[in-house]
Formats: sequence, C-alpha cells, structure tokens
Amino acid sequence: MSSEKNLLLVIVEGPSEVQEHGRDIRGIVPKILEHICGDDGWLKHVRTKYWAEVGRELKDVRKPRIELSRDRPDVFDGFARKTANVMRVARPEYSWGVIFLLDGDRNGEKRLRSLRLGASLEDEQDVGSHVAVGVAIEMVEAWLLADPKFTSSPGSPIPSGKAPETLWGKRSDRNSNFPKNVLKRCVLGPRRWSFSDAVEHWDVESACKHSPSLNRFVSAVRNLLSSHGGL
Repeated sequence: MSSEKNLLLVIVEGPSEVQEHGRDIRGIVPKILEHICGDDGWLKHVRTKYWAEVGRELKDVRKPRIELSRDRPDVFDGFARKTANVMRVARPEYSWGVIFLLDGDRNGEKRLRSLRLGASLEDEQDVGSHVAVGVAIEMVEAWLLADPKFTSSPGSPIPSGKAPETLWGKRSDRNSNFPKNVLKRCVLGPRRWSFSDAVEHWDVESACKHSPSLNRFVSAVRNLLSSHGGL
C-alpha cells in the first residue's frame, strides 16, 4: 500500500491487546493482523485507541436515536453506545473501517450483542464490510493459553485439564484459575518470559483450534480485510 491514509482504527481495552511505540505497534491484535496478512509492513496504516479514551473523546458526540424491536434486544449499554458513536465519527477517516475488541469477563455473549448492535445502527451493511467485532472469552490471556505448546514443557498443564475459555477464579489469588494468573504461573514463570515474549512466540492458527472466540474474531477480521482487497 502506497497511501499514507489511515485505513483501520483498532479499539481495545489495554496494552495487552495493543501497544504503540511511535510507529511500532505490538500486542495480540497486531499479531493477529500479521498472521492474517502475512507481514507487518502495512501496520503503519493502523491507529489504535483504548475504550477509556473513546469514552472521553465522544462525550460531545450526538447520541444516536435507538428504536428497539424484537430482533434488537435491549442491550444498548455503554459499549453499544460507544461503538455506534465511533462508527459515526470514524467512518469518514478510516476507509477500511474499525475493529472493536473486548474481554468477556463472564459477560461475553451480552458484550458481543452490544458491539454488534452498536456497529449496525448507522448502516447494517457496515457489519462485516467496515466493522469487525470480537469478545475474548474470558480475556485475551486465555487466547494465549489456547496455543498448546505453551502448556507443555517447560510450562505446566492448564489446571484440571480445563479448556482455556473455561478458566476463571479470583484475580487476587495467584494460584487461582484466573486467566492472567494461569498465564503467569504456567507459561511466563517457567520460561522467564515477559508478556511480550509470549505474544511473540504465540501461534495464532494453533490457538484458533482451541478457542472458539478467537477463531470467530480472526474470521471477522479476515472478512473485513478481504472486503477491501487487503488479502
């Protein structure tokens, strides 16, 4: 791509998903984009924001009018509202569209419905061609744990043989099944890795086979990029 135009806006919860270092972009989402596209040369066209930033920046944006019906359940919460307003503001600037990602945090299905509702308010045709939404069950650390090689030697098996998306527990208890704690205990600690090391060694394709929510998100992003000739 020769144009310097911003093509994609990526909205995530925090630095685990995306970190910007100048024009260098790192994290789980850039890794997924690189996996889909085969290289990272086009990442200069991607801009990122955190959900907290979006909330502050959209305070003065005109609120969309909502007409709820049977096929649109009443899930128009804060995430749906932010998503709708981002689409209204960002659509002219980002020609390829917007990627939205949230952690499930035990509310995955509701959050996914909220994102889809918010993304469809301006134009239902946008969903798929200009928007990709995803919810990590129950958080992106579980997506990393879905790569089987991470829980083999020198790592540790996932507790009780649980599937990555079923892991949950108290965050304050480092021995719990809370995904962040499991990642530290079973993957990072035994290898003396940082989180960035894990992302670097993460095999997205292998992880998709063990994480339905990751597979759905990768498919949605691939569909978005394909719609604009990016693949």
